[in-house]
Amino acid sequence: GINKVNVANDLLRAACDKITSADLSGNGAYQLWNLAREGYKEKLKECIELYGSNGKAWIPEVMGLTKAEIVGEEK
Repeated sequence: GINKVNVANDLLRAACDKITSADLSGNGAYQLWNLAREGYKEKLKECIELYGSNGKAWIPEVMGLTKAEIVGEEK
């Protein structure tokens, strides 16, 4: 099976395409980061769906000290 898929180039290109297609006149340049993030996010969602990873995230079990143990409270 496939263990690794390189998508960095696709994600960065999507971010650049989103920026170049936007109107940056006036104060639009202040939106550069938001536009890049939006393009990146859209492409990433597409990749997750394409590679069959949708809904397969796992939630790690919380382990470690309790808050009482951290602050040294007596039981």
